[in-house]
Amino acid sequence: MASRQRRTVLWLGGAGLTLCAGLLVISGTPTVWLGRQVTDTSVLYVPTRAEAEALLNQATGFARAHDYVGLRHTVAQDAGVCQKVLDLADVSHAAPSATPPAVEDAIGQPDKGTVQGAEALHIRGTRADGTTYTADFSAVRAPDGQVRSQNAVYWFSSLAKPA
Repeated sequence: MASRQRRTVLWLGGAGLTLCAGLLVISGTPTVWLGRQVTDTSVLYVPTRAEAEALLNQATGFARAHDYVGLRHTVAQDAGVCQKVLDLADVSHAAPSATPPAVEDAIGQPDKGTVQGAEALHIRGTRADGTTYTADFSAVRAPDGQVRSQNAVYWFSSLAKPA
């Protein structure tokens, strides 16, 4: 009999991390992801660079259009955390510019122990006020197979630093 990996996942929204506990089980045993049964674990693989860049393009499109509902619900891994970061960005008067950030590098981070794998794009950009920043735009695969970002508010997050 073939074996599969079982994952129980806990999302730590504020930290933007997904933790997994990997166990080897007999084939046919479903994976548990936040209380949902996922029988096809192939949806859990790390996004490609092309998928991460496509997600960043979506994020910049929503940001340029000031469609933060779309950003939260289409791009963000956790819509609630995304809203909190958007609120902080608003209070700080940090807004995205019309020019998308440049991708300087990409680093694939495979599943490692208890940490879910991600594709991290190292980006450099300018905010609407002219200040520059660097950040890592991290893309992960959601249980439904969609690619989502751990930091959809790429121009203002704990991962964004002055350039």
